[in-house]
Amino acid sequence: MPRPERMPSKPTNHSSALDAGRGGGIATIDQLANEGFRTGIIATDDSHDVPADGFGGWVMVAAEALKAGAIIKALKAGDYFASCGPAFTSIRLDGTMLHVTCSPVDRILVAAGGHRSFATSGDGMTEARIEISRTDFEFFRVVLTDRAGKQAWSNHYWMDDLGLH
Repeated sequence: MPRPERMPSKPTNHSSALDAGRGGGIATIDQLANEGFRTGIIATDDSHDVPADGFGGWVMVAAEALKAGAIIKALKAGDYFASCGPAFTSIRLDGTMLHVTCSPVDRILVAAGGHRSFATSGDGMTEARIEISRTDFEFFRVVLTDRAGKQAWSNHYWMDDLGLH
């Protein structure tokens, strides 16, 4: 088994989702995380026919500058999120309160280790505060779902990195 730092990101592949119904890999990613592997989450359209399936998935990178070196540095640091539509503005943990701001969505879900989840729903929400009072899980990630069912995924946040373990 490869070491965790050498594990590749498990993609969400839009073209494969359309053509073969096998584009998502989030269950695999969470299983790897439950076993301690720290992977990144990406989305891609993998399109070879832009009109049919282009622009179905991408990553939004929080780079310091629009330069190749800065983008690579941000990707390696995990400073990005994957999306097929919605966008995160910020994800911030204040004590045990998770603050999420985003483009308008109908659901904000926190998926945590051990198959736990916390969610809030509402029409066109642009923010949520979700209590993360339990710390008996190793990680969590945030999922946005908009009215059209399109999603965005944060990378995992690890409790030990946040000083909560």
